[in-house]
Amino acid sequence: MKILGTKTCRVNFTESLLQMTVDDVEEYMIKQPESEFQDLNEKAHALKQILGKIPDETNDRVRFLQTVKEIASAVKELLDKKQSMSSGNINTRTTGHLNTKIKGL
Repeated sequence: MKILGTKTCRVNFTESLLQMTVDDVEEYMIKQPESEFQDLNEKAHALKQILGKIPDETNDRVRFLQTVKEIASAVKELLDKKQSMSSGNINTRTTGHLNTKIKGL
């Protein structure tokens, strides 16, 4: 018997994936100990926390629109931090590694 083969079991995969974004995946975490990288990890985690709230707020238009604004703000903060790191004194190899990790998020 297939797990999802029964008609009584309905799974919204989009909702499930959004709720799973809250969990940190070790392979996507930046391991460099410098404060800039740890700050970037924190900003990515904050964005994932906001994304995880979406399924619970889709029925409340006002809360949902506020969440969309929070997502836009969190994405901007993450990209601004990445940009400041890229234009700073971080070496090219480290920046390339950072770009790969961000694409994975």
